[in-house]
Amino acid sequence: MSNDTFTARDRPDIRIDDGWYLSDVETLDDCLDAEEHLEIAIVGIETQIEEFDGLDHDWLKKAKQALRFKMAALKVVRRRKAVLQQEAKQERRAHSRNRDSLLVDYIVTQVAPETFARWVRESGCRMPEQEDLRVAA
Repeated sequence: MSNDTFTARDRPDIRIDDGWYLSDVETLDDCLDAEEHLEIAIVGIETQIEEFDGLDHDWLKKAKQALRFKMAALKVVRRRKAVLQQEAKQERRAHSRNRDSLLVDYIVTQVAPETFARWVRESGCRMPEQEDLRVAA
């Protein structure tokens, strides 16, 4: 590995495939692709190590180093994937809350306040604006 593949934090920018490095993995799709490539590479290296004939110890040392790098890269990819999945989940929740709020706002404009207040009471839901909706019975 040449020095030009190191990141700013002096960690190797591990090659996933020809022309594709760990630093290139940015999206969830990238993570899924990288995870697949790295898993295949790891299995391939492990198979070669298992079939090692014991003659070339330099090769074995390089193979074990490559295996360690690929396994480290896989961990990083899985961490990135988890972070991206969590961010996507939070974004979906925020969008869902926003959509729900818009729906409630629309319903409030379409029905009588007494009717809406009754629906809220019957549903057992608590709404922050519930105090504003109280209607004398």
